[in-house]
Amino acid sequence: DIILSQKELLPGASRGQARDRYQRYLSYTSTVMQNRATAPVGSATITAVLVDDEKLASDELSYQLQQFPDIEVAAVASNGLEAVKLIEDLEPDLVFLDVQMPGLDGLGVVRTLKERDIPLPHIVMATAFDQYAVEAFRMEALDYLLKPIEADRLDVTIERARKVIGERQRSLLAAEPQTVTPKPALQ
Repeated sequence: DIILSQKELLPGASRGQARDRYQRYLSYTSTVMQNRATAPVGSATITAVLVDDEKLASDELSYQLQQFPDIEVAAVASNGLEAVKLIEDLEPDLVFLDVQMPGLDGLGVVRTLKERDIPLPHIVMATAFDQYAVEAFRMEALDYLLKPIEADRLDVTIERARKVIGERQRSLLAAEPQTVTPKPALQ
């Protein structure tokens, strides 16, 4: 891992801006190292799709998610229609979904998936606006993150996703019929 200097992190920024950003960066890298050390051993990969009309926001989230070895970003969509298609095609475990997007917004994506009877992945709403939280949870969102996404808050979300997805996988395995190979008879 490379630790950047203040000058490299924010070229052209004022001294105060660079210092603040650098402190957040150091805090973030410290959290990343802790996550790597405590990642679940032998855990299954969780596939994720990121949906945001702002490329910088989806790039930042994708970068943050690299710190979780069991999270695989399968695709990134820049609008709601693209999101519906990717979710239908890829069937990800987890979707990080921006609420406010031109055209089909994040809540509209969830409604469209339900209308088309497309199996819903676990949805994490990620937005700069808190006024959509109640509606998001009504639509059974797993979590609701405010941008800019803080590392410790993302940790909580990923832990919640691991738990819920792990429980779903265990219940699916338990529901499958068990084939028992008969033991040979003793003679």
